[in-house]
Amino acid sequence: MMILLMSNIVAQNLDVDRILESPSFEFNGSFSTQFQYQNSSTTSIPEPFTYLSTLNLNFGSYGFSLPVNLSYSNREYGVNNPFDFNFVQFSPKYKWFAGHFGQISPSFSSYTLNGHLMQGGSISLSPETWWPVKLVYGRLLKATQGDTLQGIGAGYDRWGYGFSTEGNMGSTSIKVAYFGAHDDPTSLENDSIIPLDNQSIDLTLNTTLFDLLTLNINWATSLIIYDQVSTNESQNLLGSLLTDKIHEEYHALKLGVQYSLMGSSVGVQYERVSPNYKTLGGYNFVNDFQDIQLQFSTVLFSVLNIAANAGFRVTDLDRVQSKYEQNYIYGLQLGWNVNEQLNLNLSYNTTQSYQNVRSQFLNLNNAPDQFSLADTTDMQLVNESISSSVSYVIEQTDTRQQNISLNASLQGNKQTQSKSNYTFNTQTSYTLAYPKSGWNYTSSMMLTQQNSEQDNMTLGPNLGIQKTWLENLSSGFNMGYNASWTDGNKKSENLNMNLNSTYSYDKHNLNLAMVQSLSWTPTFSDRQNISFTYSYSF
Repeated sequence: MMILLMSNIVAQNLDVDRILESPSFEFNGSFSTQFQYQNSSTTSIPEPFTYLSTLNLNFGSYGFSLPVNLSYSNREYGVNNPFDFNFVQFSPKYKWFAGHFGQISPSFSSYTLNGHLMQGGSISLSPETWWPVKLVYGRLLKATQGDTLQGIGAGYDRWGYGFSTEGNMGSTSIKVAYFGAHDDPTSLENDSIIPLDNQSIDLTLNTTLFDLLTLNINWATSLIIYDQVSTNESQNLLGSLLTDKIHEEYHALKLGVQYSLMGSSVGVQYERVSPNYKTLGGYNFVNDFQDIQLQFSTVLFSVLNIAANAGFRVTDLDRVQSKYEQNYIYGLQLGWNVNEQLNLNLSYNTTQSYQNVRSQFLNLNNAPDQFSLADTTDMQLVNESISSSVSYVIEQTDTRQQNISLNASLQGNKQTQSKSNYTFNTQTSYTLAYPKSGWNYTSSMMLTQQNSEQDNMTLGPNLGIQKTWLENLSSGFNMGYNASWTDGNKKSENLNMNLNSTYSYDKHNLNLAMVQSLSWTPTFSDRQNISFTYSYSF
C-alpha cells in the first residue's frame, strides 16, 4: 500500500517588509512514523500490521519556500513534485498593498462573486486616507470541447473581473461590490454554445440612529445576458443596452431593523431572492424564497435571559414549480443563572410546513384554475424540538472539583396521513477532579429512544479515568457499554475499552493507543487496534 502525502496547492506569502529581514537560507521540517496492528474475529484483514513514515522538508530563502514531502508505507514510497505549479499562489504584501496571484477563490458577497475558483489575481489596497478597495481579474473557466461519453459539457474561456469597497461615515457603514464576467467566443469553435455575459451589483448600508435603532439594507441585482440576437424588443430597465439581447434579470433584497433599550431588543428582518438568482461568480445560490423573521430578547433581574423568534418563509414565488411550500417557524430560549453553582437552560423550536404539490402537466396543458385546484395535494409537516440542560457545581476548591449535569432533547415530526416519529436523547454526567494530583474521573449514563415504524432504544454507561503524571506525560482509560432493543427484544450489546498515553519532550512526541471492542449481535465478535506514533519537528 502506497500513501502519498502532498499538497497540490503551493502558497507563497511574500511580505516585502519581512523578506528584507528574512535569512538568505533556512531549513525546517518534521518526521513522523506510525505502527498499527489490527485484528478482527469476523473480518479478514489482509495486512494486520501496517506502518507509515513521513518526512516533510521545507527549504526557504528570503521569504520563498520549497516544500518536499516523502512517505514510506509497507515497502512502498511516494514523493511529491515540489515544482508542480498548476496550483501555485503567490501573495506579496507591502505596507497597505496586498496581492494574491495564481489559483485564488475571492469573495465579495453572497450575491456577486462568491468563492469561485479563478486563475488570476486579486489586489487589496488599504491606505489610511482611503476606503479599502479590492480588485480581482482572472479566468473562471478554461475552454473545453467537452466529452459526451463522460458527461462533460463544452464551454468557452470565461473571464471575471470586479471590485469592492467599504467604509464608515460616523455611525454609518457602506459597502459596494461589482462583479462582471463574460465568455470569449473566440476561444472555442462551437456554434451550438451560447456565450454568456454577467453583470452584478451588491449595495449594503448599515446605520445606527440615536444609539437605539439599527438599520441594515442589502440590495443586489444580477443580469445574465445571452449573446444571441432576439426578435423581441427588450423592455429591461437598462433599456437600449439590451435591445437585441436575450437576458434574465434577478434581484435580492434584505432589510433589517432592530431597536435596543435597557438590555432588551426587538427586531424584524425581511429577505427576498428572485427565482433562479445566480451569477457567474459562484457555484450554488439559495434563491426563490421570501422570508420574514421577528426577534426579541431581554434580561430580567440580571439572571434570566429570554429570547424568542417567529418567522414565515415561502418558496416558489412564481408558482411554476411542482411543489409550493410555506414554513412557519417559532422559537423560544430561556437561560436562568440561578447562582454561581446552578444554571438552567431551555429551548423550544417548531417548524410547520405546508406543501401544495401540483401535477407537472398543469403548466403544459394550461388548465383553468378550477381544474388546477382540483389536481393538487395539500400536505402538512410539523417538526418540533425541545432541549434542556441543568448543570450544578457541587464543589469548587483548589484541591477538589465536582459537578453534575443533565442534558435532554426531544425531536419529533408529524406528516399528514403518516405516523408521528420522535427521537429522545438524555445524558447524565458526573465529573470529579483533583487538580493538584492530576487525577480526573468521569461517568455518564446515556439513553436514546426512537419511535417510527419500530420502537428502538439504546442504553448504556460510560466511565473514564485520566491522569497527568508529569507536565508532559499523561494517560487515560475509557470504557463504555451499551445495549439496544427493538420492539422490546434485545438486538445487540457492545463493550468498548480504550487506553492511551502521551509523552512529549522538547520537539519529540510519542503516543500509544489501544482499543478493544466486543460485540454480541447476537453472535460474538471482537476487534483490536493498537497504534504507536512518534513525531519530531526540527
